This record gives sequence, structure tokens and C-alpha cells, in this order.
Amino acid sequence: MNKHIIILILFSVITSGLASCTTSIKKLDPPLSLTLNEAIRVPPHSAQIMIQNGKIKSNTGIDQYAPYCRLEMKGQKKYPRTIQPGTFLVTGISRETDYVMSNPVKVASLGFMFSSGITDEIYSTTLYLKSATQNDVELITCEWWEDAELIGARHLTMQQIQQTLAPLFDLEY
Repeated sequence: MNKHIIILILFSVITSGLASCTTSIKKLDPPLSLTLNEAIRVPPHSAQIMIQNGKIKSNTGIDQYAPYCRLEMKGQKKYPRTIQPGTFLVTGISRETDYVMSNPVKVASLGFMFSSGITDEIYSTTLYLKSATQNDVELITCEWWEDAELIGARHLTMQQIQQTLAPLFDLEY
């Protein structure tokens, strides 16, 4: 094999760092409901807010190994927006598992870097939202990172999602 082809293949493997396995969206009939209990301010130039332990957090304030949720809106705006208290229908649900690769290791004698394997798995559950009055709110994704070697790692249950969102939100399932 040509040395350039080998290097290209290795580069592709190294830069892939995060792989994903997605399931299709399951439509819910009848839908579940998610009730926002207080107004939420979405800052300018943002389309999401992070929630952990029932509180709004910054992206850097999240403990990724504990359950957390990301509420997403359609597009970023130059101005702040407010999501008003109210009920959103959960019309669909999907689950995804992402695989995080370890930091690349440089092998000096070979002159290239490689990754030594999967270190964490991210278990995500996405709830697709619909509101008659707040069309900008699209979905909420709740997830946590698990050690890839942990036996029995799994997606969050609806009860765990409710615990992560309460008291800011109530999830009726």
C-alpha cells in the first residue's frame, strides 16, 4: 500500500474521535406533556439553555457524568428571548449513543498519532416538543456520559429525566 494512503486512513480514524449510533424518531400517540413552571430567559446569540438538578446552568457548569438536559430553540437571535410558562406536547422521542475516543497518542518512532479506544459513551434521549403558542421551542435532549467499561450503562429513564428537570419543569408520562 502507498504510504500516503496509509497516512490518510490513519488521519481519518484519528479525526473521527466521536462516533454515533442514532435510532429513528418514535411518534407518541397520545403525546406526553412537559410543563414549564416559570419563565426562562434565553440569552442573545444562543438557541439553547442547559438544565441540571432543576436549575439553569452554563455549558461549563454542567457535570457531564450526571444527568443534564439541553432545551433547544429554532435558530440563534441577536436579542434575548423568553420562554413563557406553559405546556408543551412531546410528540416524539429518539435515543442516541455517542462514543467518545480517548485523547490521541503520538508515537514518535512512527511519526503519527492514534487513539487508543473508546473511553466514554454518551446516552442521549431527545423529546420533540410542540406548542400552539411558542413555536420557537423545538426539543429537549437529556443525557449523561458513562464510562465505556461500565457494565449495564443505559439511557436515562423518564423518571430520571423528570428528576433532572424538576422543579423547573414537570414531565407527565
